[in-house]
Amino acid sequence: ARQARVREAYNEACSAVPEDLFTSAMHRAMPSAVEIWALQRRVGSQLGLHALLCHALKLRATCPGSVVVRRDVAAIEFSQFDLPLPASSAAANALAAMPFRLTRNLLHFVTPVGVDGALSGAFSAAAECMAQQRKCPLGVWLDILSRSEHSGATDGDVDMDASGPGISCGLVPWAADPEEATERVAAVSPELAVLEQRQSDSGRSAQMGKAVPADVHATLRSLIAEATDVDRLQLMPSAWQPWL
Repeated sequence: ARQARVREAYNEACSAVPEDLFTSAMHRAMPSAVEIWALQRRVGSQLGLHALLCHALKLRATCPGSVVVRRDVAAIEFSQFDLPLPASSAAANALAAMPFRLTRNLLHFVTPVGVDGALSGAFSAAAECMAQQRKCPLGVWLDILSRSEHSGATDGDVDMDASGPGISCGLVPWAADPEEATERVAAVSPELAVLEQRQSDSGRSAQMGKAVPADVHATLRSLIAEATDVDRLQLMPSAWQPWL
């Protein structure tokens, strides 16, 4: 019964807010179709980067109040971060199940083509870079940034446990520890996906006499499906405004 009431409330909110509200506002504000197209591409790319950080680092920047659309430079900015919630609360569980924000109005503005293009391209390219440990020692950086300035640790130390207090106390705007963030980035890296599939399909490829193609965006498509799943959206806290 509660689930039915939640779904009814969500549907009622969606009916009150058109899914093309943001798109219509941008079309009225931008002087030409060329600038609208440029803004769509920029926003799509930035949403791809934002999606990666929210998924890999569990970045707390998904509430609509933190998003600022800059028409003058065709970009989006995040003015603030969401406050941490008690780990055992229903709202925290709902937020944990949502990989990133891609609600109705954002999806309508970027368009499905933009999701498959600019958004997916930016997501995958950034994941590829961040998964290269020699170029981007993500775990080390997060460990250093998550430490309390009163911990007594130096920048040369690499102690993953030192980042725990900063994360648990909400001193940093992400919730993933360095090891978890590194694993999450590796899981969505296109190159690592190809290497993993080559290793798992080496016997089958030899038997078939040809290489088996790797789907490098399978994980990303799964995350997008989760982010746009109505059953997940309707469970989000009202402050998250999933109907937008």
